[in-house]
Amino acid sequence: MAAASECIGGIMLVLGLGTRIAAFLMACSMAVAVVMHISQGDGFSGAAHALSMLVVFLSLVISGGGAYSMEHMFCKKR
Repeated sequence: MAAASECIGGIMLVLGLGTRIAAFLMACSMAVAVVMHISQGDGFSGAAHALSMLVVFLSLVISGGGAYSMEHMFCKKR
């Protein structure tokens, strides 16, 4: 599931299609990675990359794709 969400989600993020859904799935994957790093004793230095990506993906869930995404171009509300 993590490989599928990161592969397909990454493509969706680059294209700007389904940005919030893809970012949510990738944020869930990063949350699991953070928990795994901390539970293995790596501490926050080991989980720093996954934690920073979690913050990035959560900000994309909140803000969406923006004005230049394909989603915005195709789904304009008139």
